[in-house]
Amino acid sequence: MHFLDVKDLKKYYKSFEALKGISFYIQKGEIFGLLGTNGAGKTTTIKIIASIIPQSSGEVYIDNNIITKSPIRIKSLIGYVPQEISVIPNLSAYENLRLIGKFYGVSKEKVIQTLKDIDLFDRKDSLVQTFSGGMIRKLEISMALMHEPKLLLLDEPSVGLDPNAKLSIWNFIKSRKQDMATLITTHDMNEAERLCDRIAIMKKGEIIAQGTIEELQTIIGRKDATLEEIFITLTGQTTEEDTQDISSIRNRRNTIKRLS
Repeated sequence: MHFLDVKDLKKYYKSFEALKGISFYIQKGEIFGLLGTNGAGKTTTIKIIASIIPQSSGEVYIDNNIITKSPIRIKSLIGYVPQEISVIPNLSAYENLRLIGKFYGVSKEKVIQTLKDIDLFDRKDSLVQTFSGGMIRKLEISMALMHEPKLLLLDEPSVGLDPNAKLSIWNFIKSRKQDMATLITTHDMNEAERLCDRIAIMKKGEIIAQGTIEELQTIIGRKDATLEEIFITLTGQTTEEDTQDISSIRNRRNTIKRLS
């Protein structure tokens, strides 16, 4: 069995079917992407896997364990980074990492080494509210990795960041992939191409195609097709309709500069 197995997952909100029986798997050392516009079901999927919300039916297996039957063990295996800000802005970088580290029995030495690894040691005593968006996101991902999880869940990891910050985040994620299974949600074609070993394209709660980019090209019968062309061909949509939601997320992230 794969490290993460999602089988026939469904989620209902009263009469609305947010997920319509999706299935996929992820191996260790692999980055798998859920690509789709707003409302496709990406965040719902990742929140179910993280045990934040329950599924209506179907099963999720992590390391051969059904998540609803082994919740404590499962949560110890997961690192989760939501779209929303997950740092405490009026604490320093060191204090944010140290706080998370205490929950998992991580030493001060490891916290210091982590700050060095993410090039924030020189800013370890600076309040996070003074950081750029890229620095914040890197710190958030590092916090999720403090306990050395085996499954990393990243919900829109680079949304709202400038191109240089995105590249830094992508390189950071790839540098940590080898010992984990990694799941990201994204609307960003470039992010999916740069990061993901395999991609599932979602539309209205369904996975309509999945595989490597080469396999997706074969599905539409065009070996030279870009991921964007594949996405438009299969969904009849572009990700431009996410603009309002992306702006909202960016605005939430910008509020960190105003918090104290």
